[in-house]
Amino acid sequence: MMRTLLSRFTCMTVAFFAAICAFPAVSSAIVVCDDPADHQYESMSELEGVGYLSTTGGTTGVLISPVHVLTAGHAVNSSITGHTFTLHTANGYESFGLVEKYLHPHKDLAVVRLDRSTGLSGYQINTQTNEVGSEIIIVGFGESGTGKPEPNEHPKGIGRYGSNRVDYSISGCLVFDFDKPTDDGEEPTPGITESMIAKGDSGGPSFVWENDKLKIVGIHVGILDSDGDSIFPEYGDRGYDVRVCAYSDWIHQQIPEPGSLIILTIGCFALMLRPRR
Repeated sequence: MMRTLLSRFTCMTVAFFAAICAFPAVSSAIVVCDDPADHQYESMSELEGVGYLSTTGGTTGVLISPVHVLTAGHAVNSSITGHTFTLHTANGYESFGLVEKYLHPHKDLAVVRLDRSTGLSGYQINTQTNEVGSEIIIVGFGESGTGKPEPNEHPKGIGRYGSNRVDYSISGCLVFDFDKPTDDGEEPTPGITESMIAKGDSGGPSFVWENDKLKIVGIHVGILDSDGDSIFPEYGDRGYDVRVCAYSDWIHQQIPEPGSLIILTIGCFALMLRPRR
């Protein structure tokens, strides 16, 4: 279903709050070249494991287990106490408390543990190393607009998606640019599916399809303001994702094995049954 829907959509940007460099304020964020409303995925079950983090003014995260969220390190580099991770599932909106965070020592990545199970299995991490040239589905809960500088009329908190293509990788990151839909950038060209990340999409995932499953290839962490005009994202700017296959061992180390959880649960239950002396 989702593959068919994606083929109908053209240029959008998914929002994020920059981490590659120290960026100035943004005049518009999530950028698309058609109607941002067409990119909402609220009812699409394939993406229901991507959610809204209330941290840092609003960011994005993605489930990698029933109780663990993968996101950008800068999205949770302050206190997570009192903050939530909200999913829009078939049952409506549901929020989960943030209990603990694990920050990667050298890369802009983090894993956050939730206060209870979401009931969803989460997404697998891509382990292939041939991402360059691949079409990716970029997702986020950030602001939205178009590829031309204009006031933003689409606020954070709504999940949107679009597609792009990985141009190259560098320093543990995947890089994709935001191409204009036509030579003059005035009207979108049918079949063009370029999208870009923007303010509020930090920590959101980029997916690839593999054996009819979505797998995480990148986590949004930054945008390069290519023309230096302090307006981004716009056509010509480049988005940066952490290349998760390079850090998959660390990611998996933050998630207890299911067997360990079962043993722990049984152990606690056994202690409760022990007679008191």
